[in-house]
Amino acid sequence: MRTAIFFALVLVVNLNAQVTDVITGLEQPTGMVLDGNNLYFGEASENISKIDISDPSPTQTILIEGILGPTNLYLDGNELYMSETGDRISKIDITLNPPIRNDVITSVPRPTGIAINGNDLYFTSFDQGILFKMDLTVNPPVAVPQVFSLNGPGELLLIGNDLYITQYGLDKVSKINITDPNPVPIDVVGGLAGPFNFLRDGNYIYVTEFSGGSISRFNYTDPNPVLTEVVTGVVSPNGLAINGNDLYISERTPGKISKFDLSTLAIDGFSDSEKIVLFPNPSEDFIQLIGISEEIPYSIIAPSGQIIASGKIVTEEKINIENLNSGLYFIRLENGLVFRFMKN
Repeated sequence: MRTAIFFALVLVVNLNAQVTDVITGLEQPTGMVLDGNNLYFGEASENISKIDISDPSPTQTILIEGILGPTNLYLDGNELYMSETGDRISKIDITLNPPIRNDVITSVPRPTGIAINGNDLYFTSFDQGILFKMDLTVNPPVAVPQVFSLNGPGELLLIGNDLYITQYGLDKVSKINITDPNPVPIDVVGGLAGPFNFLRDGNYIYVTEFSGGSISRFNYTDPNPVLTEVVTGVVSPNGLAINGNDLYISERTPGKISKFDLSTLAIDGFSDSEKIVLFPNPSEDFIQLIGISEEIPYSIIAPSGQIIASGKIVTEEKINIENLNSGLYFIRLENGLVFRFMKN
């Protein structure tokens, strides 16, 4: 039997009605950053573009072409840094028209995440599984490896001395202390489905789950953070940006940017304090829900929407899943809560 892993993944299913399209017809949009009303994003067609989010029907403006597979963006003052799948990190000055692309560092196998702390640029190599640091004042640039043990590192997010890292290959978020001369990754949350990009809003970190088609969040100030799923039904979500209550999401495969109204998280009595926990997750033979106050009907649903099984459950009662095929499933309670689990 597998060791239980306590990750609660909770959402209110009618929140999906609050996801609306902002702009469609894009070419696989990737990472995003917001500067005032200007939302900058990369496209697989080798463009960096922007839209004005104050426009109710925004029109795409292409800033610069020939960016080789832009993945993530990072804005430092007027300088927009870009990780390019074509083995480099480059930057442009967004105040110039037209902007001029300048290489920051080249010969990096598939760079992904970018973060800047003073003169130090941190970046990850997805293919090598390495976190690097380089001094931006040194020419020629020298990339110094910091961590070697990452698996598909995606975006970086620096909060104080803590540098958060998504690990796409391990379905989790980790962090290191950048003041440590020999930093060791510490697991923060797991149970994600292809985490790639994230951003901070107050005490919350929002994470895109590329493989799971959802956005989740956790309170990073909590010593034992609970992962909460807040948006589902988005297709291959990649980049995130936030403005007030609006969470902007780039959906890569349908080629669009959508947005979600975060104010709806307060509806239906939803609260992060509701500690209903599903475990083990993932599991081979059974799952349990802890924290249910009374017997309640449930349904197990495949990602296609098909109901696989149903019944009634009380707290700590085991639900047999031995006959399910391996993969992702949802268990929906009659009160509207939905939990996601993986069958091994």
